[in-house]
Amino acid sequence: MKNNKIYEDLILVQKRSKKIFIFIQVLTVFLLLNFWKIQVLDHKKYWEKSEANRMREIILPSQRGLIKDRGETILADNKASFKVSIIRENCENYDKSCRKISRLLKIEEDVLKERIKKYESFPVFKPIVIKENLSFEEVAVIEARKLEFPELFLQAEPKRFYPFGDLAAHALGYIQELSGEEIKKGLYQQRRLGDLIGKTGVEKVYEATLVGTDGEALEIVDSMGRSKGKIAKREPEKGHNIILTLDYALQEKAEELLEGREGAVVMMDPQTGEILALASYPTFDPNKFIDRFTPEEWLDLVNSPEFPLENRAIRGQYAPGSIFKLVIDLGALELGIIDEETTFTCKGEIEIYNEPFTCWVEKGHGEMNLIQAIRNSCNIYHYQVGKKMGIDEIYRYAKMLGFGAKTGIDLPGEKTGLVPDPQWKREVRKERWQPGETISVSIGQGPLMVTPLQVALYT
Repeated sequence: MKNNKIYEDLILVQKRSKKIFIFIQVLTVFLLLNFWKIQVLDHKKYWEKSEANRMREIILPSQRGLIKDRGETILADNKASFKVSIIRENCENYDKSCRKISRLLKIEEDVLKERIKKYESFPVFKPIVIKENLSFEEVAVIEARKLEFPELFLQAEPKRFYPFGDLAAHALGYIQELSGEEIKKGLYQQRRLGDLIGKTGVEKVYEATLVGTDGEALEIVDSMGRSKGKIAKREPEKGHNIILTLDYALQEKAEELLEGREGAVVMMDPQTGEILALASYPTFDPNKFIDRFTPEEWLDLVNSPEFPLENRAIRGQYAPGSIFKLVIDLGALELGIIDEETTFTCKGEIEIYNEPFTCWVEKGHGEMNLIQAIRNSCNIYHYQVGKKMGIDEIYRYAKMLGFGAKTGIDLPGEKTGLVPDPQWKREVRKERWQPGETISVSIGQGPLMVTPLQVALYT
């Protein structure tokens, strides 16, 4: 009995020992696999993290090229500015850090977190910009409390600046933050989320010329994020300058004349075709786009009933009115339908195709030749010339003179206007062309639409 008891105890011990041995073996294999994973599979990740703990990569922003008028007055400049970023890796407690930073920088905590969330795909050791255009007071406060906020990184940078505010705003355009959607579409190679890019105007069209090449620096930092010296540096390269054909004085005068009136002014050199002034009203201050808009501010701007962002000089489409009468005259002269001495009598009203058409002078101009009809802008004269030409010839000469097509100006978003004809009406409105419409087009009315820039080129 006693021997049996000893034997049973021995068997039990052996079983337990075997289980412990198997557990130790499994644990050893698990630890070895994890060690292998860390050393081999995750080597790059942990190496980068380790390097980030003692080195910090700093982007050295480049200066954007200047935009000048023909006399080299600077219309788009750069000025020194400061921005502050957060390095999430240095946050002991992320939520607590956000609360403290929001009070320090006077940013609502929800807005701050939303800003950071946009760049959550960034490695935690990469700085994320949380506020730009800091005042000297804000810079001083951050510097004074940097030991308390090791997660904050203060940096100087060149900032776009438009010294004359809204002057030539629609021609110059504005710059704004590059969006994730634009990066996904591959529109901007070798650019980073958060970079400022030209969104409209010259800033957009000549983005590749104006943008510089950012530099880089590697610096040693301590556990508090304090710099202990740079170990490598590549200097930034400034973008190229651009000189426009605009004339500052003429642009200023054009905007002065236009102020308070919805519309556009275009001034050109008739010898060269160079644009000396291009103004649109209402307008905007491109400096405001450099700072981040709140969603509410942006919606207020884009939904404004005055459409201040609309460049009416190249996108506004209007009935040309009497200036189009010269298209009729030029075409009719070249086709031999009329000559300088061809006369028609204006009695203030005429019936064509069983419809009454009036002149702007109720009592009429009387009998007149072509020169007199042009001088008096007589509707009745041009109704009859347009009737003789027909819509197909009117369409052909209007297109020859640049209407119904883009001028090719180096600004984005130009519209074509519209020169209507029977094919257009059939395809777009699913209707037949009516003879009376030809009469209306003959004096620049009806569905005919032109842009101010087209008119400037034509006249």
